Amino acid sequence: GSLLTLSKKDQLLLKQLDEMNKVDNFKGIKLPERGRVYDIYSFLLYKELRGNITYRNRLNRYALNVYEIGKKSNQFNAKNIKSKNDIIKCLELIFHTISHIASIPYKYRYVSISLRKSEYSKQESHFYGLSYLAMYKAVNMLKNSILSGNQSYILLIKGTFDRKKDSGLMSRIQPTEALLDDLLQNNLIFPGHPKGLKTNIYCPNNSLGLIQVKKTDQNKDSQYILNLDRSLQENEKIIPILNKRYKTIKMDFKIPNYQVYLDTWNYYENKSKLTNINGKKLFRRFTDNDCDGGRLYGHWVQNCPSLLRKYLTMNNLPVIEKDFSSMNLLMLYGLAKKTPPNGDLYIITAFPDDREWMKTVLTKSVGAKNKVEVIASLRKEMFKIRRILLMEAEKMFEKFWEKHHQVYHLLFKDKIWKKLQYIESNIALNILSTLYEKNIIAIPIHDSFIVQKRYEKELFNAMYNSFKKYFPDIDPSIK
Repeated sequence: GSLLTLSKKDQLLLKQLDEMNKVDNFKGIKLPERGRVYDIYSFLLYKELRGNITYRNRLNRYALNVYEIGKKSNQFNAKNIKSKNDIIKCLELIFHTISHIASIPYKYRYVSISLRKSEYSKQESHFYGLSYLAMYKAVNMLKNSILSGNQSYILLIKGTFDRKKDSGLMSRIQPTEALLDDLLQNNLIFPGHPKGLKTNIYCPNNSLGLIQVKKTDQNKDSQYILNLDRSLQENEKIIPILNKRYKTIKMDFKIPNYQVYLDTWNYYENKSKLTNINGKKLFRRFTDNDCDGGRLYGHWVQNCPSLLRKYLTMNNLPVIEKDFSSMNLLMLYGLAKKTPPNGDLYIITAFPDDREWMKTVLTKSVGAKNKVEVIASLRKEMFKIRRILLMEAEKMFEKFWEKHHQVYHLLFKDKIWKKLQYIESNIALNILSTLYEKNIIAIPIHDSFIVQKRYEKELFNAMYNSFKKYFPDIDPSIK
């Protein structure tokens, strides 16, 4: 029933902080006022609900449902409407506060709450105006009722009170894993709680057209974006059509449990890995000149971490994402009119356990001016992630291109990456058009595509046939 699963290092840190919290003044650090909250890991119960009307309605339905469960098990004996409403209000405040601290994990673990009757009648008290009896019933119901997996809703750690000093520590509520899972599945735990992530009405992309070019100012060493002054090409006409349909499609998440939610949290920056949900307008952006590059950008799902994308829903239905495997390498073989080797193109005998680094070798090679630049860039990446490989960078480069020597001559001239991106984006446009003809809406993420799961077969066929249209002698790998 623990809110957090902590490493030994984090447990030691929390233990040290607990010791700090026992001291009234530790090296100038001002600690929480005694009698207000239990410790630095506790969050004082909200007295009012926050968030939009949709969220508050969901919260009310959830609290009402819990009340009915408690009523059936004789936990509540509300004799009148007022007492019923008071209990539901207390449940709403408890669930609202728990949802808030759970939506921003690793900061708080408990909700501080007073179970002393006098605290509900003192005007200076935080709990003044709430019903003590209703709060007492609500807390005890959540403590004693079984939710799932033989777990209650909460664990209650009772507070202390010294009558002589007229002071003490509040009680603490700790949500169980069962409650956290249930709140998440009822859309009460989410990034940016309680208002949600920002969805700015103004988006910089809205001021630009559907076809753009990114230029580099050589003097100022800066970049800027311009609209391309031309009509849409035939394959680009799908872009405004899809943009209209995107406005009618509801994209959401169905995360299965709270542990997965924790995995989507950026621990170091203390924020969700999903930073915003801005943008539903696709545009095509070239680099320097028309027909150089030309990838599709603009939909917020493209910036969604891959871990989260598999939990996306499209109009409340699950989605599937399929992508081309080794696409850039296969396109190089297609351009060279050569047959690629059998098996996994990124498995190199000399480095059997470093497949991901071999993909990095390709990525760096396609975008570089020469071999020296590739190795320097590769070492820079290794320095940040895996320094032990620094001395292997040049050997990795040599072994990778030894295997793929048939296409090596295409590197380091005419900025091959621009040509590859241009072909990739044309294939993407063809896939989007093919699917739209079947009334299937897809969201492109460069070399991968998202559709409703029921259209998995149609997506595979569209991707396979579109690739073969450009490279008839190469069989694409789609996963």
